Amino acid sequence: MKYQMFNYKSFFFFAAAVFLTGVSAFIVPDQGSNGVANAQEVFTNESIQGTYAFTATVGAKKAAGVGVLIADGTGNFTGSEIFNVPIPIRKRQVLAFTLDGIYTVSANGMGNATFTSPNPDGTISEFSGDFVITQAEVQDFSNIKLAIEISFILREPVLGELETLLVKRLPD
Repeated sequence: MKYQMFNYKSFFFFAAAVFLTGVSAFIVPDQGSNGVANAQEVFTNESIQGTYAFTATVGAKKAAGVGVLIADGTGNFTGSEIFNVPIPIRKRQVLAFTLDGIYTVSANGMGNATFTSPNPDGTISEFSGDFVITQAEVQDFSNIKLAIEISFILREPVLGELETLLVKRLPD
């Protein structure tokens, strides 16, 4: 029986496998423990883009609002909101507003926003607040961490109370 110590055909397949495995390490994204490609490691302004719905609460049920925001992924947003606010003699009033603003997202998912809103009397109010992205999804087509849920607090008191918002992204 004759043994061949070196088999060229086996060596070719072995070398091809090693080469392809090495090349694939450069072209296949790193896989997480669940088999999904890992996204960028940080949040950016691109993390907030699309249409978002929000609910707002002022103080201990003093006022409440709902609205829609459209963010462009570059730090700008527009929107509209409806607020139910108290007025004298145990009555309430429903007010509609539009919003225009800017936002900045830090790498850790926290950020701030400043926006303006015209008042019913024609004056313009400016507000600012802080937020944190509390839920995000990786977009397969862009590898961006896209904010699905955001918690927001306004810096200035509204009706003398703290205003909080829960913001959720609507499906495309």
